[in-house]
This record gives sequence, structure tokens and C-alpha cells, in this order.
Amino acid sequence: MSGSLFCCRCFRDRYVKADREMMDYSCFSDNQQSCLAEPLPVSGFICEAYRVKIYGKLHFLKKLKKEHEDNILFREALRKEFEIGFRLEHPNIVRYVSFHDDEILMEYVDGEDLLAFLKNHPTYFEDAEHFDKFVGQLLSALQYLHDNQVLHLDLKPENIMLTRIGCDVKVVDLGCCYSDTFVDSTGYTTQYAAPEQLAGRKVDVRTDIYAVGKLLELLPHPPVYNKVIKRCLNKNPQDRYPSIADLKAALATKKIVRKNMMWVASITVVVFSFLLLSFVFKFSSVPNSAIKNTSVQEEADTIKHLIQNPQKSKNPTANPIVVQNSRPAVSTVRQNAKSHNWQKEMDAALDKVYRQTISSFCDSIFPSPTVGLAWKTKSSEFHHQVMKITSDFHAKYPEVEESLLFAYAENNFQSVVGYVFGKMQDNGKKANP
Repeated sequence: MSGSLFCCRCFRDRYVKADREMMDYSCFSDNQQSCLAEPLPVSGFICEAYRVKIYGKLHFLKKLKKEHEDNILFREALRKEFEIGFRLEHPNIVRYVSFHDDEILMEYVDGEDLLAFLKNHPTYFEDAEHFDKFVGQLLSALQYLHDNQVLHLDLKPENIMLTRIGCDVKVVDLGCCYSDTFVDSTGYTTQYAAPEQLAGRKVDVRTDIYAVGKLLELLPHPPVYNKVIKRCLNKNPQDRYPSIADLKAALATKKIVRKNMMWVASITVVVFSFLLLSFVFKFSSVPNSAIKNTSVQEEADTIKHLIQNPQKSKNPTANPIVVQNSRPAVSTVRQNAKSHNWQKEMDAALDKVYRQTISSFCDSIFPSPTVGLAWKTKSSEFHHQVMKITSDFHAKYPEVEESLLFAYAENNFQSVVGYVFGKMQDNGKKANP
């Protein structure tokens, strides 16, 4: 029996000649079409693309256009692409399934290329975790290619896909690849090609690293990565990173610096908040009788006079705080001979809490991710204990104004925190001159 059958692999009708009678399948019910094809708008100058559904599963079909079907060079280039891609297996590289004459069947990626993704999600890479994930997956795919003696040589946004679910990277289009088996590769995209490609000189892994730099330039990225990108884009290949592993190490170092900067910024905000709170306490504790119903300028002059002359003020919190250089003990402020006993007791209580929480940080080095995390935890605990002590003293000494107690405790807290934080910074400067 002879006849024409539809081939799901090559998407064509094929003439089949059989030596014996073929089985009659009419008794089986099949409500599902074996193959469905949909042209895609991503077709290039030489090839056209289809989304093919074979027995319910989507694939991507890449085939030569009709006018190029008989071109031996194009057919050989397509075969070369398949032979390189078929032996690769990596989660971030598109998988090649089969090849026939002038067609390649490969894994279908449900998503959009990097250029379309940036247009539809302009703020996605502003999240540091998203940026790190993208770069990590892209470099993992490239390192795998290089370990298998393959250069991509045509990295560009259109050849980087991000999946619709999970936003995972898929490197596609190995048509311009260079390998130890196929050495004649001349394809590239001018905008992302390295100078040695444009000049027709020898290419190596640093050629792909140049293209990585061009891709990272497109993404919103922290300024701390600018030097890394600049080195990737050096015109002289000798001045670029020699391998993907070296590039990953440089990015990892900058990532630590970025996290340290975030710690410093967060702690600076905390310290500034405490200073602002103290400022509010000082002005809220100025006696109302000191402010007369005069002009705004006169009121400002009165407040300024009270702050500049604390010994004449009834507000004991306006006195300066003295921190002993020999040891970072809590404030030893003494108002006058008539000072309440609560001040001595509070000094002792605060000094005890200080030694239980943050005194050990005087020998630490900052910035450091580990020290930064411990410092944030212990300084918050120290402040919590200070506020608890203040509440206890307010219950013990009801005749003392609550605002006075809180302002006194806050001033002591800020003095000690500022001292310890300064010691850590000094230690860091000495360790890294």
C-alpha cells in the first residue's frame, strides 16, 4: 500500500511506499488533531518561525524560507545550529528536539524577549533580587556554553527570553555559535558585537562578555555595578574579564558592597531618627512661662537663649552630654548640688544595660554584613531597655516630669550609640587603610 502521510516532525506531506498492507486505524477514535501550526512574527531574513502543537504539546519550529530551501550554505548552517544545540542541556538554554532537511523543532518558550519585557515591565529590574536572579541565570547559561567549547556570539535582547511564569532566563538562537567543531561563524548583530567581531579578528569568551556588558547597560542597575560593566565593555579584549567565572566573582563582591551600603543607610536613618526625637523632646520641655505672648521673633529669641544658657534654665535636659574617652560609659551629666537621686540611679541602670547589649561592639569592624545585622538587633534591644528603664523610673519618681526622664534617657542613649558606632567605623578604617 502506498500513499501520502503527514509528518509531524517536519510538518509536511510525505509520500510513503509500503511493502505490505498497512493497519486500518478507522476503528480508533481520535478527536484531537495531531498537528496544528501558527506562523509567528519573529521570522528573520533566512528563516521563518511557527508555533507548532503536536499531540497537545507546544514546540517551536524554525525552517528555511522557500526561496532559500535549495541553498546549500543555509541548509548547512541550520544543521550546524542543531548539532551544537542538541548536545546541550541546561535549564536556561532552549532545548533542541529534532532536525529534518531544512527545519529544526525545538522547545517552545512561553514568554517574551528581554526587549519586550523591559517595555512591558519597566520597573521589574529595579528590585535587586530580580536583577541578581536574571544576571545569575544568564551567566550560568554562558558559563555552561563556554565549558562545552561553545561561544554564542550573538547575545542581544531578542535572543534572551524570560518565561511568563517565574521570569526565568532562556538563551535562544544558537545560529551564530562558534564551537570547536564548527569554526566558520560570521553572524552577529552590530549593536551588540564586540570590536574584534566587527573587525573580523579572532573571537573568544571575552567576546561574549562584551555582549553581557551591553545587556547589563540596558537594565536598571545599582551604581555599584558601573565599574564592572565598564570593564566588560573595554575595547581591548585583554582588559575585559578573562572568563565568566571572574565576572561572577566581581559581581558577587559588588553585591556585598551594595548590601553594606544598605546597612549603613538603614542605621544612619535610625540614628538620625533618635537625634530628631531628642530635638523634639528638648523643645517640648521648655516651660510655657518662658514663652510670652509676643511676636514670633521674640519667641524664637527666648528659646534660643534657653538653649545657649542651660545653667539658667529650669530644663536640666539642655545640659551638654559628656562621654568619657577612657570607656564609653553612659552620660555623667550632673546638673547641680540639688540634683535628684534618680539621676545617679538611672546612670547606673543605663550603664548596666549598655554593658549587656552593645559594649562589645567597640572592638568590632563596620561595615560588615554579619556585624551590621548583630548591631541592628542589639542597638534596638538597647533602646527598648532604655525606654523600659525610663517607664520604671517614672513610676518610682512621680514628682519628676515624664518628659524630663525621657529626654535624659534619650540623650544618654544617643551619646552611647554614637560613641560605639564611631569606634566601629574607626576600627574599619584601621583594618582597611
